[in-house]
Amino acid sequence: MQVEEQEALQAKITKLEKRLKTAETQCQATTKEIWQMEVELERTRERAEEAEQLASRLEKELAEAQQAPSSSGETDGLQALLDEARLNLQLLEEEKETSDEARRIAEESLQSSEESLAQLRSELEAAQQSKNLEDSVEQLRQAMEETELARQECEQAREALRDAEAQLEELRTQLEQAQAAEQQVRQELEQLRAGGDEAEQLRAELDAARQIELQLRESLGVGGDEAARLQAELEQARHQGSEVELLRESLEAFRQQSSDQAEEQNRLLNQIQELQAELEAAKYRSASGNLTEMARLQDNLQLHQEKAGLLQQRLDQLQQRFDLSEEKAGLYQAKAQEAEAKLQEIQSRGGAAENEVRALKDRLERMESRVRDADRTFESSELAMREAEGKQQESWQRVRDAEMRANQALVENKKLADKLAEHEKRAQESDRETQRLAFQDPLTGLPNINLISQYLEFTVKQCVRYRRIAALLVIDIDRFKVFNEAMGFKAGDELLAKVAERLQQAIRETDSLGRKGEDEFIILLSELNVGDHNHPEARRKAINQHVEVVANRVMQMMGPPFTVQGQKFYLHVSIGIAICPDDGETPQQLLENGDTAMYHVKETGRNRHQFYTSDLRQRQEKRLSLDTQMRSALERGEFEVRYHPVVSLAKGKGTLVGVEALLRWNHRIDGTVGPDYFLPAAEESGMIIPIGQWVLNQTCTQMREWLSYGLRIFASINLSKRQLLQADLVECIARELSQNGIPPEVLYVEIAEGFNTYNPEMMDQVINRLGNAGIRVAIDDFGVGYSNLSKINLAYTRVLKIDRSIIEGCPTDRQSSTVCIAAINLASSLGLLSLAEGVENANQVKFLAKYGCALAQGYYFSEPVIPSEITNIHRSKKTWKI
Repeated sequence: MQVEEQEALQAKITKLEKRLKTAETQCQATTKEIWQMEVELERTRERAEEAEQLASRLEKELAEAQQAPSSSGETDGLQALLDEARLNLQLLEEEKETSDEARRIAEESLQSSEESLAQLRSELEAAQQSKNLEDSVEQLRQAMEETELARQECEQAREALRDAEAQLEELRTQLEQAQAAEQQVRQELEQLRAGGDEAEQLRAELDAARQIELQLRESLGVGGDEAARLQAELEQARHQGSEVELLRESLEAFRQQSSDQAEEQNRLLNQIQELQAELEAAKYRSASGNLTEMARLQDNLQLHQEKAGLLQQRLDQLQQRFDLSEEKAGLYQAKAQEAEAKLQEIQSRGGAAENEVRALKDRLERMESRVRDADRTFESSELAMREAEGKQQESWQRVRDAEMRANQALVENKKLADKLAEHEKRAQESDRETQRLAFQDPLTGLPNINLISQYLEFTVKQCVRYRRIAALLVIDIDRFKVFNEAMGFKAGDELLAKVAERLQQAIRETDSLGRKGEDEFIILLSELNVGDHNHPEARRKAINQHVEVVANRVMQMMGPPFTVQGQKFYLHVSIGIAICPDDGETPQQLLENGDTAMYHVKETGRNRHQFYTSDLRQRQEKRLSLDTQMRSALERGEFEVRYHPVVSLAKGKGTLVGVEALLRWNHRIDGTVGPDYFLPAAEESGMIIPIGQWVLNQTCTQMREWLSYGLRIFASINLSKRQLLQADLVECIARELSQNGIPPEVLYVEIAEGFNTYNPEMMDQVINRLGNAGIRVAIDDFGVGYSNLSKINLAYTRVLKIDRSIIEGCPTDRQSSTVCIAAINLASSLGLLSLAEGVENANQVKFLAKYGCALAQGYYFSEPVIPSEITNIHRSKKTWKI
């Protein structure tokens, strides 16, 4: 929201600067015109003096000619020359008066422009002060926010430091616990070391037992070799016994085989016998002749005999082997018995040794178990000690980390404290700078309006409480803007500083001086001793005399020239004075009344002082009340548009060709009032913009209605200076025409001739934009302004309106008639339509028609009327006699 307000304020300042620049340009142009008029006036005076001298010389010559005997022709010639000289002198006097009047009007216009300029400056100064104050407040707010943030950071750092200290304390407690645990572990370690001696003894006993075991093993090794040998012999005997068993088994098998072979032998013998029997039988049968069968039997017999012989041999061999085996088995049996006896002896000896070894092993195992238990205890103690040392190291590390964090927190706290101190210092400096910006003018070093208002408030309270007298002088530098534009803002600042120095010299030490705005200063006379006066008028007179002394001293101090950038300049000031408590019992009232008196000085000639009176306030209040009433009137529809007919004089009779839209106010109390009553106030307050927009809307709406009736006439509306400055003026007019379906060429806008001196470039731009939109321009009040038509774009200008002040003297006044004829001829030569304003009688109509005036308007034809009257004129086809 603050950003939007700052942007709006910046936009307002920019707009005011543009308006101020435009007003300054107008003032410069008006000043230049006044200077040109002064030059022309000086030339006119010189010509008048020359004409007066010529007339005096001719009068002397005429007197001499009348006294001297000469021809009447020469006297008549001198008389004619004298009459001509007097006529020229009269014309020059009239021209001088006209120039004086024009100069006076120009000065009034310049004064009005300067008043507007002063108002714009005051508005701009107020806006800039507001912006500066808002900037200062914003800077102060930011500094306070930064300070608050720094304080919060410092508080957080302090909290972190407290946490770190708490952690440090906790770690110290843990360290103490770790140290106690370490001590306990050391004690246990000592105990374990004491137990380690017992372990060493056990180790020694174990080593001795191992030596004994080794010896036993060696001795057991000798017996073992013998036992092994015996065991081998026993095994061999056992092997031999097994061989004996095998032999026995073989023998048994042999026996069985022998039995079988015997049986086989018996069987073979039986077969042999059988064969022999068969052989005998065969031999018997051979006797009968079967020799073959006998031969076969003989062969079989022989075969069985051989086989029996072989079996007998084998049986003999087996018997031999059996006999040998029996012997060998006996030997083996004896050896086996001997080996078994030895083995039993050795086994008995080995059993005893084994029992002894077994006992030693049991003892050795018990000792090894005790050693292992001691080793485990020692290792667990060492592990516990290492764990304790690790915990101690961890505790020390945590302590070191905590101390480091604490140190870091202290360093960070120190940094934050330094930062907080820096922020507080910056905040104090910002506060001092804000105080200085809020209460001191940076250019002059004087108190600004804020501080002087505090002084004023205190003084007012003292005056009201103790019935004291104080005076407020509001001082404004005349035409300062002209100087500022001509010399630049740097020179203007230098001049303001020097003015402040001189004003300081003009007051007492007990009085206060401050700068109110751009070129405005305030003097507060806080202690006025005017004596005892019973009568109020005498008392006020004494007060005024006392204050006038200071005001005159101020004006005297401004008298000598100011040297700025090597050049000398003269300045004057306008002073408004308000007395406390007579003219106000509050600071605001005194300031407003002092401003009212000062602006009255500006309006009535400048370079003097003015005491506030109630009449001045009434005028200002009336102006303010009028502004409020105008706003209400626009809302309630109290305004009305009347239309003044414009008549053509071209066809020997007057016919309606156009109207001029004129605004009227149907006031609830004062009745119907004309624009002179309220338009100046509307122009000053800016109400002319919405009022002008309303008039444009009403006129376009009425023209649309007339066009629907077949009445095609032009209408003209008047534009003021402020309306010409309206950025969207042309767009607003074009939009109204488009919405109502009205051709642009039937609407004229009237611009006063004198506006061209206000800002020629701006006027040319406005006319060009209007012309490009198809809207034509009418130059109003021609003949009373000081413009140069060569600076106006006549391509879009249609009508030249001759002012009523010129028409008023026609045709009886020679000068007015001459000017009117010249204006008509000028319009004709420029291709413009001449329109005479304020036509009141038939003689004026005939005069205008005679010299070719194209258009006329005035009460001779009709007063401004309501729209229905214009409709009736059209329907009745009314004409006017010329």
